[in-house]
Amino acid sequence: MRRLVAAVLVIAVALALWSTSREHRVEVPLGRDQLPTVDGSSLTVFYVAHPTDSSPRAEVVETDRTVTITVSVARRCTDNCTDAGVLASITIALSRPLAGRRVVDGSDA
Repeated sequence: MRRLVAAVLVIAVALALWSTSREHRVEVPLGRDQLPTVDGSSLTVFYVAHPTDSSPRAEVVETDRTVTITVSVARRCTDNCTDAGVLASITIALSRPLAGRRVVDGSDA
């Protein structure tokens, strides 16, 4: 009986750890107080990430007037994420220079 109880406890702990460490993609808002840095036909945008975030991706939709950027990251934590954030950035290649086009945060769209 003790072995059965021990086995159930080990499985319960393993499932709890597995469920909190699974990776899932989330959209993150672009930094409101950060200005994009323009270098020719690339654009660097800033966002606040959790310490466990990885693999940032940017989806870019360009028009004559706007460049809409949606940044997503792979997040390993779920309910127990710390509120601590780290400033991160991603550089995006544009099809043409930004010029006077407005940068739009796609996570708000």
